Amino acid sequence: MKFLSKPFIASALLAASTFVSAESESTTKMFSIGIASTAQVLGYDDYYGTEDEFAGFGFSGTIAPTDNVAFQANFYSLEHDMYDEIELSGVEIIAYFGTGLESEGFKAYIGPGYYSETVETPYTEYEASGLLLGAGIGYNWQYVALDLALAFKNADDYAEEFNVDTTSINAALKLSGRF
Repeated sequence: MKFLSKPFIASALLAASTFVSAESESTTKMFSIGIASTAQVLGYDDYYGTEDEFAGFGFSGTIAPTDNVAFQANFYSLEHDMYDEIELSGVEIIAYFGTGLESEGFKAYIGPGYYSETVETPYTEYEASGLLLGAGIGYNWQYVALDLALAFKNADDYAEEFNVDTTSINAALKLSGRF
């Protein structure tokens, strides 16, 4: 059994470890950058039961140092569904905890974050910021990720501005490139 010599075994182990290393690189991607179709609702708890709905586009950047932790920044610019001259723009920073955040396959996540946004009308400008709770599900392919994410925002700044209890929920469908 001359073919089982030490150089042959060492070469086989080196080739196998290279294959395993290349395989793991193709299934885990630490970074992603993407675009999002985003909608946000500001609901007011008054006797009219009114709400303001916004829709538009956004950008997202994510770093997932492990399969269970990710940090994400979202930037969005939205228009009111009935009044084009009313715009909402903002940023969200979120720390997600979940499963499948770095590897290929299904992922689910939840985590705390912070948001800051501005609502501009022809007459005035409102600013709001505060804590949020983000959650989402998605799927990672080798080079592409698709996510559906929600953000439940503390809307105390809006409540103070409008003198009525306010809720704020943001939903985004994101398509990202992974690298």
